[in-house]
Amino acid sequence: IPAGGLGERLGFSGIKMALPAEICTGTPVLQVYAGYICSVQQLLTERLGREVRLPLFIMTSGDTHHQTRELLESNAYYGLCSEQVSLVEQHPVPALGTASASLVLDPSDRYTLMTKPHGHGDVHALLHTSGTARRWLREGRKWVMFLQDSSTNYMSTFLAALGVSAEKKLALNFVTMPRRAKMALGVLATLEPTTGDASRDA
Repeated sequence: IPAGGLGERLGFSGIKMALPAEICTGTPVLQVYAGYICSVQQLLTERLGREVRLPLFIMTSGDTHHQTRELLESNAYYGLCSEQVSLVEQHPVPALGTASASLVLDPSDRYTLMTKPHGHGDVHALLHTSGTARRWLREGRKWVMFLQDSSTNYMSTFLAALGVSAEKKLALNFVTMPRRAKMALGVLATLEPTTGDASRDA
């Protein structure tokens, strides 16, 4: 889970992993993720006749690392074992102020560059440099699922997506949702018709 950001864009003052997943109980996103992992582990343990533990890798940043650890530790890892959870902090990089990549100076010190988390793509490099990917390979793990840190919609599709990926022998698979203008969501791709009726193609 790339979890290096705060919830400011969503009107939340804490880390995104602590965002309430729904308003009835206020259950945080991280608890929902952990609950699903525990449920799948139990299902696999019953079906395979041996204990199954699924590793959880969380990429944090300087803004979120300690709060994420505190959230896990104060809630007994939401039923997970601490050994199966890896927290790896990404390092900040210089912030870019324009599309032409001009650097942003600290307003209080013009000789200091402003920095920001490296972004979600850093998770791939950290899986490698932390030795996690190598360890998972030794353990015989074949599939890695990447989840965002602010939505639990994945939980309704992740097993189906994994099944399709395995059946079709896919190297990479995305599960996305439509994005409307001004929604506080990132964009994976923009589809634009090149021929024909735009409304029909969309």
